[in-house]
Amino acid sequence: MKKYLFHAESIGGEIRTKEFIREVLGRGRRPPWEEPIIFEVNSSKVFLWPFGAYVILNPTEDSLKRAREIIARYATKTVKPFSEEYLVITDCEEDELGNLLSKAVVFADTRIALVAENFCAIKKKNGVEEIFPVIAYVLAQSVSLARIESYVDRIVEKAEE
Repeated sequence: MKKYLFHAESIGGEIRTKEFIREVLGRGRRPPWEEPIIFEVNSSKVFLWPFGAYVILNPTEDSLKRAREIIARYATKTVKPFSEEYLVITDCEEDELGNLLSKAVVFADTRIALVAENFCAIKKKNGVEEIFPVIAYVLAQSVSLARIESYVDRIVEKAEE
């Protein structure tokens, strides 16, 4: 069984991606807006989107802190990070899936995967990494939406006073 932890954070406003790519990565071209900028911090893969969110795969405390510091320098506005974690478990045996089933509220259970709120378990051994950018994108959108919802709630509360 292999485990992959995805840690997502939304730190605020948009990321100045052109500057980030030039100064941090030493490249001149940026990917399309909907695609992440992918780089590594202390051996942890980071997916960064222009809308102010990023996801770190299997972060250490040090890589998480370092990524925050680097990315915050290129954010148009920073706020207290909204964060979320999701665990992907691969190469699961039938008995391991059964054990996970007994411990979680399951959204989907197929012969190849088990999906719950904060993790998914996949029987497949090879090629699972292909779905990692999709998982990262969904998490990045989720934390960004949580940040926006919090902001709207504060505005509504002030208006009701």
